[in-house]
Amino acid sequence: MSYFDLMVPTTDTTKYAYCLEVLLKISKPTFFTGGSGTGKSAVIANKLTLMKEKDNFVPININMSA
Repeated sequence: MSYFDLMVPTTDTTKYAYCLEVLLKISKPTFFTGGSGTGKSAVIANKLTLMKEKDNFVPININMSA
């Protein structure tokens, strides 16, 4: 695994990942907001990758930047 693929779980990233998974499983839209560099994209990308492998989930990524 490369250095950039590592995700160190913190209490916040664990909470965000859990909320994302629950909301996606019940087909609810989800919007993460916060300052630049706080890890929003990393948490989402990591969770979608795990869900793809575990739940037969097919993520489609669209990158946007300020």
